[in-house]
Amino acid sequence: MATSTRSGVPDERTGLRAYLQRAETRLSTMHRIAGTFIGGAGLLTLIPIFFKDAIPQILIRIVTAPTWREQLLIAPALVSLILPLYALGVLLRDLVHFYFSAHTPDWVHSGWKFHPRFALTAITLSTDEAPTMKLEVIKTQEESDSLKNFLLPAAHEQQEYFQDLLKSNINIIPRPDWRKPENNMIEMGVVFGLTDAVDRTLVAEVAKMEVSLVRHGFALRRLVLRYTKALLVSISTASVSFLMSAVLANLAATSGVATASHDKKVWLIAAVVYFLWALVTPRIVHKPIKWIHQHADQNANTKDVNRDRELVQFERVVRLGVWGSGLVAFVSMLLIISHP
Repeated sequence: MATSTRSGVPDERTGLRAYLQRAETRLSTMHRIAGTFIGGAGLLTLIPIFFKDAIPQILIRIVTAPTWREQLLIAPALVSLILPLYALGVLLRDLVHFYFSAHTPDWVHSGWKFHPRFALTAITLSTDEAPTMKLEVIKTQEESDSLKNFLLPAAHEQQEYFQDLLKSNINIIPRPDWRKPENNMIEMGVVFGLTDAVDRTLVAEVAKMEVSLVRHGFALRRLVLRYTKALLVSISTASVSFLMSAVLANLAATSGVATASHDKKVWLIAAVVYFLWALVTPRIVHKPIKWIHQHADQNANTKDVNRDRELVQFERVVRLGVWGSGLVAFVSMLLIISHP
């Protein structure tokens, strides 16, 4: 059985269409998972509580401490403030990388210029699915004013935005016929280009979909692990902050020999708490990888693996931050103990 297309026999083309349907479902599932991170399930709800009471009270107590020995604890207090912000920052960066792409298929050529595009691109009717009807679809788009009004914004500022894009890069329009100055489809073509609405064959569409699923799967893998680590860091720092707030709330409000002895014990406990937090937090941040390795084959070497450099960098920053603050807390602890 012979065919005139690269896509193969009719049964094979049916297989291509079926794959695209399954892939669209999988891609939609991936985006729903990523959508939970935008809502900040857990992390963004923890941050306001974290900043509302505990951190301001701790900073005020430490800054107004009687001597510099106790004021050294400002270092771990600031680290406990910065780490959740850093974790949230890298998580938001991963979200941007998941949803947007600087390079989309069919746009890498000599006239290409950078335009951030949504990674979930638009889809047009494949050129070899119904060639005659494809021409009718394009003709309808060119002749229908209602479709143009539906797609193009009426705001004058948006129209200027399209004109600026055309001046810098006419190749952003995917259909060459629409790039002609006398064609009234130029602005509509800009929107097609920004959404990567490129006319592809069925085989090209399947090839793009396979790569898209791999791209989203790779990004989602890092995103979920990053979110888990960021949430663990936030829980760790929030816990130590709430504990420190409770400890420092026991500082005596009056002066005296008995009161001074009580205050010394309170500051010593505070230093010990920060020191223990510095020892435990790196292990907590690395826990997700440990949990994954628990399901590995018993003969697998889980110590010698290729780890994600981005996640390793995140753990390294957390480790350096808490170990540095833990060293300061340890010095403060020794000074408080040695001071009469």
